[in-house]
Amino acid sequence: MIVPASRSASATAAVRAVARVAANDSFPLPAGHLGQLSGLLLGLPAPICLIDRSFRYAFVNEAMAEVHGLSAGTIKGRRVAEFFPPAPAALDRWFEAADAGRPLPERQVSWQGRHYRLVASPLRDLADATCGISIVAFDITRRVRFEAGLRESRRRLLSLARHDELTGLLNRRGLESQLNVELGRARREQRPVSLLMIDIDCFKSYNDLFGHLEGDACLRAVSAVLGQEMRRPGDVAGRFGGEEFVALLSGMTGEGARQVAERLRTAVEALNLAHPGSEPGKVTISIGVASVDVASDCGPARRHRDRLIQAADHALYRAKAAGRNSIGMASVSGTARIS
Repeated sequence: MIVPASRSASATAAVRAVARVAANDSFPLPAGHLGQLSGLLLGLPAPICLIDRSFRYAFVNEAMAEVHGLSAGTIKGRRVAEFFPPAPAALDRWFEAADAGRPLPERQVSWQGRHYRLVASPLRDLADATCGISIVAFDITRRVRFEAGLRESRRRLLSLARHDELTGLLNRRGLESQLNVELGRARREQRPVSLLMIDIDCFKSYNDLFGHLEGDACLRAVSAVLGQEMRRPGDVAGRFGGEEFVALLSGMTGEGARQVAERLRTAVEALNLAHPGSEPGKVTISIGVASVDVASDCGPARRHRDRLIQAADHALYRAKAAGRNSIGMASVSGTARIS
């Protein structure tokens, strides 16, 4: 049952009007008014209940009974914990606040697949002592689901903005963002960062021979190998553009990165994807490896990022020039070697 916001004030006012009546039968009212107020509460669309200090239902209207799936008569006098086990802890806090004269905070609860906002008010006897709590429950399921849908949509949009649609790996924007994060972490933890720049050898001729659909399938196959080989937390692979990929290896030295690069090279070669336009007759990759130790340089993360990418790209160029299907090593200062 969904109660519009415009009715919340009237429901709460009605509860407060009957509160003193429910708390003390001797409260002076003209004959018949108590029955009229009780009838008003029973017929209100908002679920309403009155709970005494022993945490039992002193009054339940039909809307609240409907929430429980029972009739109002079968609920009255029973402990709230029979229906909602966490209730005693919340009631304890509400009674403590009421006894201290503090406002009773609103609560949000989930019950049988729906969500409710609970508005509580203290019931006081003629001596102004708290003798119970009145609760009005407003069904906010639609709002909660709408907000959850918005959060999920935002998450998906952010994911689409950071991931390559074809391969599912990070795209260039996502890679650069992640690289900034890892460089900052490396500086705080005093450890190196390595980068692999990976290129599919003779990919243009592969596309010319087999067509773009097969070219896309080749990109997905290579990207799957890259994703599988990222075995440590913080290691990520992404598509840098076209047939170029990047692997980010946080906390790894140049030699460790070279070993990962060799593992990637042999894994792609082992796919045995036929490529008549390539000298080995199958799809291979060339890899440029670069490492940086940001702990020894307090420059901005973007400078480290750009230098690292440039060094890995320079090493990749050397690997290509050496005959492809090989690994080039470089430092951020620009020196390079081939393995």
